[in-house]
Amino acid sequence: MVDKLNTLAERIKFLRKKSGLSLAAVAKQLEVSPQAVHKWENGGNIDGVRTMALAELFNVNASWMLFGDKPEDEESGFEPLKTSFKYVPPSIPAPDDSGTFVPLLELKKVRDWVLETGLRNYHTGEWVACPAPHGQSAFAVRVEGVSMEKAGDRVSYSPGDIIFVDPEKPPVSGSRVIVAWSPADSEWTSLFRELIVEGDIRYIRALNPTWPDQIARIYENPVLGTVIGKWVQE
Repeated sequence: MVDKLNTLAERIKFLRKKSGLSLAAVAKQLEVSPQAVHKWENGGNIDGVRTMALAELFNVNASWMLFGDKPEDEESGFEPLKTSFKYVPPSIPAPDDSGTFVPLLELKKVRDWVLETGLRNYHTGEWVACPAPHGQSAFAVRVEGVSMEKAGDRVSYSPGDIIFVDPEKPPVSGSRVIVAWSPADSEWTSLFRELIVEGDIRYIRALNPTWPDQIARIYENPVLGTVIGKWVQE
């Protein structure tokens, strides 16, 4: 049994510590940064959707999560944290992989993976073998859409192809890269494109010549990694 915790911030911190999770582990489950969780635990604003996601993660009563109130139908020994909270443990590659396996990421999650290094220990998805030499932060991404498909060309990437990306390999003009991208009034995501550098000006280009807005200039957008190879399923 616990005393009533007066604020949402106190309840979040209590649940996280009692469950034994780090800031990065909770952040990974909610697809936010560890800094965001830290802010919540110190009184920062958190929206209702993520508050409910925390209640679901820790498997606690939503009313207690929001207000710290014991449910009316609970007995006096109400314990907010049940034993079966819904934490998904990190996945790991085969123990004899000798460092050749890399995590297979969703394209929309690449930016957080590269920039929020604390998330790298909490990959919960698939691992794939990378046949090319690579740095410790390398990862794989499955190609989405046909923007990088160029029929009849030696260099072409079709939907479903797996590309291997190394953030430690410096990009040069002509490299295929993953770049952080934020459309107007939208959240950050990532794009797979060819990098073009002319002097101090950087552009990204879709290989598909019929793609709308085939070339776009980038300014402060970070290049998240350079493509070092691809794998195609037969």
